[in-house]
Amino acid sequence: DATVDNVLSLFAAHGHQFEARNVATAAHRVAKIGRKQSHRLKQDNRMKALTSACLNLINEFEAQGLANVAWAFATIGIEAPALFNAIAAATLKKLDSFKPQALANTAWAFGTASVEAPDLFNAIAVVALNKLDGFTPQALAN
Repeated sequence: DATVDNVLSLFAAHGHQFEARNVATAAHRVAKIGRKQSHRLKQDNRMKALTSACLNLINEFEAQGLANVAWAFATIGIEAPALFNAIAAATLKKLDSFKPQALANTAWAFGTASVEAPDLFNAIAVVALNKLDGFTPQALAN
């Protein structure tokens, strides 16, 4: 089983070789297994490097990657306004390719992180209405 330190150490050693999908997966994995370690993670320089990598690759993320990165940073509770603003801008360009769960996760992440993104929320609402049949009860609840 991976630990937060394993994932962050792997990223620190090889992150410069990671593609966007790998970076998004690393962020998601850290949040999933390390959500109870948020105080420590906020101080970890490897998380700062992961934040920078996400920013640098923002236009290379597919819809799921954008949703995963937003979810990860909101789950950990890391304040990263530049990252969230970049995610919002990139999401607006790719919103039609978002699946219902990714839409729900993105909306949840921005709400949880208390990031104001009215254009994003309005656009998510429009796209979500068109995809309403694809939402699970859990996604709708989020």
